[in-house]
Amino acid sequence: MKKIAFGIALVLFAFGSSSILMAQTPVEVEEPLQVVEEMPQFPGGQDKMNSFLAKNIVYPVTAINANKQGIVYVKFIVEKDGKLDNFQVVKGVSPDLDSTALKAVKEMPQWNPGKQGGKYVRIFVVVPVSFNLEGNRPKKKK
Repeated sequence: MKKIAFGIALVLFAFGSSSILMAQTPVEVEEPLQVVEEMPQFPGGQDKMNSFLAKNIVYPVTAINANKQGIVYVKFIVEKDGKLDNFQVVKGVSPDLDSTALKAVKEMPQWNPGKQGGKYVRIFVVVPVSFNLEGNRPKKKK
């Protein structure tokens, strides 16, 4: 009788410890890729993305007054479902232009996701946001 009770306790302990180990095992997350067979795309393509950014960016007055211009590079992940995540400025120009570019890119709609081997995958994308003062200077009163 004692041997049976000990055997049952050992089996229960074994099942209990394996479930604890399974609970502690980290969930595997696919690392985002950088280049794939089918790259993700803004809905409607590059021209539509440029139009979107042009409509959603207001050149900061502080940057105009400081004569700041250049290209801000914003990096993010296009997830398997097309949602955008993990935004960061990878090469900036100035704090005001960087934050303006980051805000506009974060407002972009869901993209068409990229594919590798016929499957949707997570992909890093870098979008250059250009700030050019030509045509953005306030008109002087005569």
